[in-house]
Amino acid sequence: MRYSVPVTDPGVFVVRNPVAGSRADIEKLSQLLEQRLGASGRPYHIHSTGPEEDPAEVVRAACERGVERVIAAGGDGTVGAVVNGMVGTAVPLGIIPVGTGNILARVLGIPLDAAKALEIAMTGVGDPTGKSGAPVRGRRTYLDLMQVAGRYYVLNVSVGVSAHSIRDTSRLDKRRFGMFAYALRVAGHLFGFQEYRLKLSVDGQKRTVQATEVLVSNGEVLEHVSTLLGSVATFQDGRIEAYVVHGTSLLDYAVVAVRKLTGTVRAGRHYEHTPVTSRITITAGKHPLPVQGDGEVIGHTPVTIAVIPQGVNVMLPAVDT
Repeated sequence: MRYSVPVTDPGVFVVRNPVAGSRADIEKLSQLLEQRLGASGRPYHIHSTGPEEDPAEVVRAACERGVERVIAAGGDGTVGAVVNGMVGTAVPLGIIPVGTGNILARVLGIPLDAAKALEIAMTGVGDPTGKSGAPVRGRRTYLDLMQVAGRYYVLNVSVGVSAHSIRDTSRLDKRRFGMFAYALRVAGHLFGFQEYRLKLSVDGQKRTVQATEVLVSNGEVLEHVSTLLGSVATFQDGRIEAYVVHGTSLLDYAVVAVRKLTGTVRAGRHYEHTPVTSRITITAGKHPLPVQGDGEVIGHTPVTIAVIPQGVNVMLPAVDT
């Protein structure tokens, strides 16, 4: 595939994961990008991520050069890395979901079809006034973020069963079985899993809990059956959500899910939900516990998660009127 030379003029900067998807999908995406970006009439550059680089640094440099649009073509990991290079800029982010789970794209309503997703990502490029007569397929808005030790996360950060399961799921299994490999690991951990004694500080209010999981989510979890990680609106409300789960078996977790979805959950028995408007700190006892952020182990407790309102601009599907 031909790559353009980076230029100082405003244009489009694409970051793609060169191993995301099948060989046929990779070739199809290459052709699609070449055709659509070439037809835009704007300068562009396509950067394939390497194993030893930090994509955030690459994206940050591109934004400093003055690009008008950044597009992440990959899975949630690629999107998360790109987001870290865009915080504090006014550059909009477009997303082409070509990963395994594509959880963020599903939450945001971005089509899994690469061509449709690219049209949303490119809305307004080369015609910022929208006067060309072409249909406007996307809209520019923003997402709140969570910050942990200088890094930013879009979906969730957690301590407990999920973090242990992510730590113990190999990259090979993830590539072979996708989300199913992670689900199996969670199920295995829940057999005989003990609650931890955790200290929480939520917006300055301190307390101690016994829990198998503390999940800090950008959106409201299990708000509806169709939006398990929350609607787009809950990713834009200037707060994050802390969930303390009390469950030592699959049945307990199933009860939590069913009662949350039906609105019959009993506060304090299996599940507690606390909004966080500034920051939350989670501290374990004598032995530090693993912490995961957006599906990757990012360290150990203690962990402080800060709210970053309107942290990144993003292109989403247009709202029907």
